[in-house]
Amino acid sequence: MPSICELPVPRKLRWIVSEPISAKIQEAKCSFDRRIADLDLFVFKFEKFGRDFPKMIKTSPDSFIQVMLQFAYYRVHNCLVSTYESASTRRFRHGRVDNIRANSCEALAWIKSMQPNSTFTVINNFDFFI
Repeated sequence: MPSICELPVPRKLRWIVSEPISAKIQEAKCSFDRRIADLDLFVFKFEKFGRDFPKMIKTSPDSFIQVMLQFAYYRVHNCLVSTYESASTRRFRHGRVDNIRANSCEALAWIKSMQPNSTFTVINNFDFFI
């Protein structure tokens, strides 16, 4: 597909970096490498239900996962986390990319209703989620 506008050919940028800055870059690289070496990652295969469950309860699989990620973070840290998920708007005129924020007041209310000390019943929680 041809470009809608002509752009100049990209050219490689050559950076002149002073010795103190170069040392800081190396220090940051070493710090990053230490953090990677300190990372433990465990992957569990969840088999209680699959991708059809969110569709069965008339929920987008993507939004279901976003809320579950918020739920898990809340259970560990007792607060929501700011998230950024890109959303395509290309179907609209001049559409590009927008973002979706999963940490909403509604998400927090549902997450709080799912906590062990909540007075909500399972039916209340399900109705609240939908």
